[in-house]
Amino acid sequence: MPKMTQNLHDCHVSSGTDAQANTRPQLSVGLVLLDQFTLAAFSGFVDVLRLSADIGGASRQIHTAWRVMSVDGLPRTSSAGITLEVTGALEQDLDQFDYIAICGGNDYPNTHLPGYLRDW
Repeated sequence: MPKMTQNLHDCHVSSGTDAQANTRPQLSVGLVLLDQFTLAAFSGFVDVLRLSADIGGASRQIHTAWRVMSVDGLPRTSSAGITLEVTGALEQDLDQFDYIAICGGNDYPNTHLPGYLRDW
C-alpha cells in the first residue's frame, strides 16, 4: 500500500522509492504552435495534459509530458494577439514523442507553414 507524503510545495504518492522520476512518462506529446494559433484550443488541450500528468493537482509532468515548440523555435502569437514563448524548435527526431499536435488557427492558408510540415 503506497503512503502519502506531503511537504510545503507538493503532494505525491510514494511506493518507497522515487524510481518513477527516472522513467519515461506513459504519454509524451509535442505541441507545435503555428502563427495565429487559436489560444482557446491550445490552452484547453494543455490543461487536459496537465490534469492527466500528476496525482494531486501538482502539475508535475510524471505520467504525461509535453513540450511546446514552434517550427523555428521562435515565440508565436495567437489570433488573440497574445505571444507565447516556446521551449525550442520542432525536433528533427520525433521518436521521443508518442504524438505531435499542431495548433493552428484561422489563418487560411497559413503562408508561414514550411513545406515539410504541410506535407507531413
